[in-house]
Amino acid sequence: MTCRVRQVQLESGQRVLAIGGVRGRLALLEVLLNRLQFHPGRDALVFLGDLVGGGGQNLETLHFAMDLARLPCVFFLCGDEELLPGPETGADEAVQEAWRQRLAARQDGLFWQLCAKAGLARKAALAQPAAALAAMRPKFARELDFLAAMPHILESRQYLFAHAGLGPGPLKDQDLQTVLAARGFFTGMQRGPAMPKLLTVAHWPAGWYGRTTLCHAPHYSPALKIVSADGGLGLAPGGQLNGAILRGGVYEGFAMADGLPMVRVLRSQPGRGAAVCFTGPDLRVRALRPEPGGRLCLHLASGGQMFVPEGWLCGGGEAWQLRGDAPGWFPPLAVGQTVGLAAGAGRMAMVKLGSHLGWAEWDSLAMPRG
Repeated sequence: MTCRVRQVQLESGQRVLAIGGVRGRLALLEVLLNRLQFHPGRDALVFLGDLVGGGGQNLETLHFAMDLARLPCVFFLCGDEELLPGPETGADEAVQEAWRQRLAARQDGLFWQLCAKAGLARKAALAQPAAALAAMRPKFARELDFLAAMPHILESRQYLFAHAGLGPGPLKDQDLQTVLAARGFFTGMQRGPAMPKLLTVAHWPAGWYGRTTLCHAPHYSPALKIVSADGGLGLAPGGQLNGAILRGGVYEGFAMADGLPMVRVLRSQPGRGAAVCFTGPDLRVRALRPEPGGRLCLHLASGGQMFVPEGWLCGGGEAWQLRGDAPGWFPPLAVGQTVGLAAGAGRMAMVKLGSHLGWAEWDSLAMPRG
């Protein structure tokens, strides 16, 4: 597949809002646009791919996007979640089998929602994904054409936008595996030269770049000219939908929406920890020794050690694993303060202050009234 590059005209002082990783959460997208105070015709709006995903409102989100696309200066990038099996898929059994595995792992993705609306049986659609897509085209030609026309890269005079990352060389010759699915792109670029202009990407949750704190805010390096804006919505505990705010070729800040329930602090907690956090798709650990309420663990991927609450571990023996990303932080909490509730872990709760996650004891929290 040839890399589709689109050149766009943006005003030098125009506010540019870059949103990554909606993943079918339409309600949160609407909240975020309100918090960003998006003004059509004045602001530019760029979606960095993964508009759809596992959020359950994929088709509704796609229709909302198609309406937005009629406005001036609104752009949508193709992400790996927007890819669908093409007509050539059925001619190559190896390619078709790869699609079967991909689709089987995305049981609530857009493909399956389209199948259900078109009255196609899952078993038959999984056996012949390309044929299923052809069968649904008469009903969803407009939606499929919209997805197929999404560029992989956007470029303006001051900015570059891609779903996951960029490699060396001309934009039109970029490797699509890098553009759509680069893992940990920001980390890999730390040894390379700076980008020629500000590059904003998504795909890899910004929280997975952390080693000392678990934070889902956009990751930004003015030296490298890179913003990684994916907040891990649907992929990480306490994940959020980020909207990066760009102006004049630089990153100004962000707004976010996460939809977490809020809990009230009943008992103060002194802040401590934050020496390390365990993140990423590889959450294997070695339990070193029991401690009150949990265990001291070694994270095999990073080599870090930290206390993990008992309820955040599964397995045993030599096969321990975390239930999800784990912070090493116990945030300072004051009586009456409200925080987001991200997850429970035995007698501990994972709470969120702003974009940062940490631990608190369940019995020090209460659901707010009213």
